Amino acid sequence: MWAGTTVVFVVNAVANTPEIYGGQAQLAQLEALVGPVRLLRPVDGGGGQGASVWHAVLASGEQIAVKRHAHAGAGEVEFGVLHMLYGLGAPVARPLQWHAEVQVLTTEWVGRQSLAAAIHSTPESYSTRARELPGLAQSLVRGCIGLETAFSGLAKRLPQRTGDEQQRRRTEVHERCRQATQTYVRIAEYFGLSVPQPWTAALRRAWQRVEDSLCAGRLTFGGRDCTPRNVLTDGTRVWFIDFAVVGFDWPEARLVQYAAATAAKAESQPLKSLLTHAEEQWYVESGCIESTQLDMHHLLLWSEAARLLLDGKLGTPTSQESVLGERLREAMELALIPLAPKSPAEPVRSLLSTVFENALAE
Repeated sequence: MWAGTTVVFVVNAVANTPEIYGGQAQLAQLEALVGPVRLLRPVDGGGGQGASVWHAVLASGEQIAVKRHAHAGAGEVEFGVLHMLYGLGAPVARPLQWHAEVQVLTTEWVGRQSLAAAIHSTPESYSTRARELPGLAQSLVRGCIGLETAFSGLAKRLPQRTGDEQQRRRTEVHERCRQATQTYVRIAEYFGLSVPQPWTAALRRAWQRVEDSLCAGRLTFGGRDCTPRNVLTDGTRVWFIDFAVVGFDWPEARLVQYAAATAAKAESQPLKSLLTHAEEQWYVESGCIESTQLDMHHLLLWSEAARLLLDGKLGTPTSQESVLGERLREAMELALIPLAPKSPAEPVRSLLSTVFENALAE
């Protein structure tokens, strides 16, 4: 259904009939599910895990989101999770129907722009250098608190899980912390900096402390695809989308990931985050997270972003040297911003500052 096809239907204001681009069959398939359609257009970047998303306007004027899943199991999971989250008051789009025979999920239309786009379009006061709590960041933190609260209620309704999934998540963090020292050695080599052997050994020990502290934190049930592309906003409110993949993670990691625009492909879009010390304190006071855990996840995310940049996996080919260098500086600057005092991340930041101070000043 609609796979591989750009389909746009727009009502002809004079004849009051749909203008069809993409074929009558596609329109018939959709109208068989939801009734007469005035407009149907694909959402750029919509969906994940092979899914596709459309914005539809029905003859009644109602606006809905139409999401076709590549895998029926993922769609069934997402509909069930959305239904329970919405019932628990979480800031998610109201689910309407799951059409299992064609693997289509419909929800109310809440789409404005994604939070990822909003982060890049907001003024500098919304960035990690902000001193006051801006409205967009405030909405995100409030939304994360609501989502975390709803998921905790949802987890109580589900069968008890084994510790296997939680252990897999800790293994992932172990590997990322292990790779972090080598990532910064690679960055130093990229900038032509000399790295003494004692520094490398000390950095490895410092990352081990971060790993031990992170893995001691409490994992909770929730969404696993936590990116600002999966948050919609009108500049005041936020709605979370895409719950086809759920599981255990640290609540601190979710907030950090939702707040960080890491996949900046255009040269004019720097790596950015909405997190400041103000948001960190507010979220901590909600009781959902721990201060030092948030700080360490913040450091780890931007260190991982630097590794992906070096590997050419964040939309910046390593052949574009000037762009890559600027992206690496952005990632390091964000990693060096502390979100909590007396964090196990402090020794890592101290060691990084001793080597990269001049490179960051360029």
